[in-house]
Amino acid sequence: MKRIRRIKAPVILKPAFTEEQIELLRSEAAGDVRNAAKQREIYFDVCTKIELENYLKTRKDKSRALFVTSRRKNGAYTRLTVNSIEKMIREMGDKTDIPNVHPHRFRRTMATRAIDKGMPIEQVQVLLGHSKIDTTLRYANVQQANVRHSHQKYIC
Repeated sequence: MKRIRRIKAPVILKPAFTEEQIELLRSEAAGDVRNAAKQREIYFDVCTKIELENYLKTRKDKSRALFVTSRRKNGAYTRLTVNSIEKMIREMGDKTDIPNVHPHRFRRTMATRAIDKGMPIEQVQVLLGHSKIDTTLRYANVQQANVRHSHQKYIC
């Protein structure tokens, strides 16, 4: 019986945001103090702390949720849902004419930028919460210029 060879599916690299796109989206988010601060267990700097404090100062509601809707529903503000966050981010993409803006693309961009700046892949893996490094490698798009620089640094 002949051995059947596996067909290798092409790897589809999903792009990270460019520096310009990140700045356009950041500017768009800055128009709303709630949108300038985002949820996730992260390490944050003084700038993030200030944005979060500014947002909390604008809150007039008694909701225990950190992030709430900007409009009242049945007389009360409600906790943001995953769908409302995805919609908000898509709308920011529409306003800035950036295609395919969605939350996961921000994760991919962060992973790509961290690796580009020299963060070890194992640390990126922990930051993203991946149990397997293969998953992290799929997230990060390694820039060819960085490969060339590393080649010159370590091999030549």
